[in-house]
Amino acid sequence: MDTFHFIIDSPKSSEPEKIAEHLPPAIRYTSIDPITNIRMLSKDLKEDDVPFDARPDIAQAQKDLPFKHHIAFKSRHTIRTWLADRETGEIIAQVFHPDASYDLILIPISKYRFREHKEIKFDKYAGALACPYCKGKLLRDGKDFSCETCNVRYPFTGNAIDFLPEKLRAEFSITPTDNVSDWGLDKRVADTVLEHPDRLYLNVGAGFTLQSFENIVNLEIVDYPPTDILGIGEKLPFLDASFDGVISLVVLEHVKDPFACAREMVRVLREGGELFCSAPFLQPYHGFPHHYYNMTHTGLANLFPGMEIKKLDVPSYLHPMAAINWIMNSYTAGLPEHLRKQFLSLTIEDLLATFANQNYVDHPLCRELSPAMQLGLACGTFIHAVKPGQAAAPTEYFPL
Repeated sequence: MDTFHFIIDSPKSSEPEKIAEHLPPAIRYTSIDPITNIRMLSKDLKEDDVPFDARPDIAQAQKDLPFKHHIAFKSRHTIRTWLADRETGEIIAQVFHPDASYDLILIPISKYRFREHKEIKFDKYAGALACPYCKGKLLRDGKDFSCETCNVRYPFTGNAIDFLPEKLRAEFSITPTDNVSDWGLDKRVADTVLEHPDRLYLNVGAGFTLQSFENIVNLEIVDYPPTDILGIGEKLPFLDASFDGVISLVVLEHVKDPFACAREMVRVLREGGELFCSAPFLQPYHGFPHHYYNMTHTGLANLFPGMEIKKLDVPSYLHPMAAINWIMNSYTAGLPEHLRKQFLSLTIEDLLATFANQNYVDHPLCRELSPAMQLGLACGTFIHAVKPGQAAAPTEYFPL
């Protein structure tokens, strides 16, 4: 895991990509190290000493992650001012820490130009939409839809078609969140999509994607500017065999029923269609807004019986070192201040020797790890549960 994380605040508007050009870029940033200064620059403009504010609300939302410093900052200039008349460009924020600095690429101008692609995509997928409950035929009124069987209405929000009525949100624990998932596409996936502009792809859990394609339909639980469909993977609002390809990258851990989601992704694939899917194995707990299941590589393959697996490997963003880095940073953050330096001073050889047997649980470096971090990093967890109702006497089951 990196020592920092940043997200771009979504513009709230019926036409977010247009409004965004007249708004200043607004960033939320979290890091392990203190922040000393921020500078923003583009090709023709530079802004020094950008003011920033502490954000305890972000700290609360990320309490299970190792970041200690949570801020928000906003430029004094609009995005359009930053980019002048250029059709493409980027704004960089330089964030300075006591011992390091980082360049964040904030605004690729294409990020906010989804409207044209949205219209092109809508014409491609509108006929494939179906009721997520009964998969029945939908009646269309402009961009609003309703099921002629269930009589459930699926309105257009001004940005996306909403297939998440309250009943469905409650059933699958879909809760409001300010978290922004900003994973990009795996390069080989993006290359495949670009090579086949005549094919239609569905991205399940697309996040606030930095890339816009006129042949990828973005499905999300959050109405980000690039979102086309508000829906859940367990009940996809599409007819059978609607897509040439389905994409789901580091999403299945956040899905309440990954088996149902996997079945749905296969159901909407056409014969010969391609599936691109990744999921974490040794990642610590991270809720966006929920985190349910990690899985082994065999577990991931097991979700898709009947599919011909062409390749099963480890993408660069899920390399074992990413897990080690994330776990070690999180473990350090979960220790009391007086034990952090002791932990960080251990060599790998020291660490392996010190905690080589079960007695490690009595060591202060283990015993004093915060309970929340123990859950977030656990090798495994244990549950003891009771079924509601009157407990029966043992003799009813085992008479003498």
